[in-house]
Amino acid sequence: MEIVSAAEFEEGWDRWFYNQSARFGEVPCRIFEHLRFRLVAPLGKFDCYENTVSEIAFRAIGAVAAFFALFTIAIPAAFVWVGFRSIGYFLQKNGFTYIKGTSSEVERNEKVTCLTANIGGIAGGMTYDHCGIPHWRERVEAIAQKILESDADVITLQEIYDATLMEELVTRLKDHYPHFFTHLGKNILGSEGGILMMTRCPVHSFANTLFDNNSRELQRSFGTLFIKKSEKDDAPSALVVGTHCIHTNPEDAKQQIRQIVAVTQSVECPLVLMGDLNLQRDDPQEGGYLSTLFTHSYQGDQPTATNELLAQWNSEWNPKKQGTPGEFIDYISLLKKTAGTAYFANTRLFEMFNNTYNTKTALSDHNGIITDLYYN
Repeated sequence: MEIVSAAEFEEGWDRWFYNQSARFGEVPCRIFEHLRFRLVAPLGKFDCYENTVSEIAFRAIGAVAAFFALFTIAIPAAFVWVGFRSIGYFLQKNGFTYIKGTSSEVERNEKVTCLTANIGGIAGGMTYDHCGIPHWRERVEAIAQKILESDADVITLQEIYDATLMEELVTRLKDHYPHFFTHLGKNILGSEGGILMMTRCPVHSFANTLFDNNSRELQRSFGTLFIKKSEKDDAPSALVVGTHCIHTNPEDAKQQIRQIVAVTQSVECPLVLMGDLNLQRDDPQEGGYLSTLFTHSYQGDQPTATNELLAQWNSEWNPKKQGTPGEFIDYISLLKKTAGTAYFANTRLFEMFNNTYNTKTALSDHNGIITDLYYN
């Protein structure tokens, strides 16, 4: 873990190249969305026009336009997309991109409010068959507003895979948060880790560490954000670890948790783990393992994630038949061996969907968690 002190934070040209990459990447992603979903979805799922005739006409014209755009625009844009992305990662320092907000730091002497949320920020139309929710452009304003209303001090967002989404969030939140850490897990042709961490607390240091069991297609990692009570303090008051564990196999996710614990074994301040861990809280093997190491803030009965939205778009997925309509896989947890007298209070869900499971209005297929961490 290569720890970078706050005095060494600097903004670089990597951010600019990521943004240009995302703008060119939007072209093939939008065409994919149109061809894969808009043209074949039941008419009721896309209410972009007031009457059915107009919607059908749009789809017919759009099909021809998208077909020609695929070869004349999308493919060249994809090459530029990869080129800019490659330069961005080449220019990146220390395995993460730092962005400085315009607000001032806020001292937190006794309590820090923590928020985690997986917001399904996948590019193009892939939010439909991955999450069952609209494109992030239709949700970002409401998501940013909910974050501001939460008044959280430290935030970890997951699935920020699109650099343009990251910029949209920073634009809306930079007047309230002075520190942003993003683009964790460089990957040219596949997906990066998708983590965006931000805080208004004074920062001691930050590091990003890749998981040892990553695949070539997906480079997930964990960010370690050391915060201080006051800018004058020399030592950190808490360590916030933000991550998104792999979803393909519980044993792989458990191995990633083991790596986090091993890498941070010398930490003496309270360690708070935040993110979508893809381990079921109430499963004896998955949640049981986590409970040996961590104290969880959220113990409620309402699931933190749902597959009911996805089932409306992916015909191969039947959550009731498969027995997983709701999941408890999102966490804000305290590592027991570092807890000392620290504890959680006032824990609640950060609601992003409700029991209507409306794919047009849901902000995500995950509910976030928000809680207060009290420490000495």
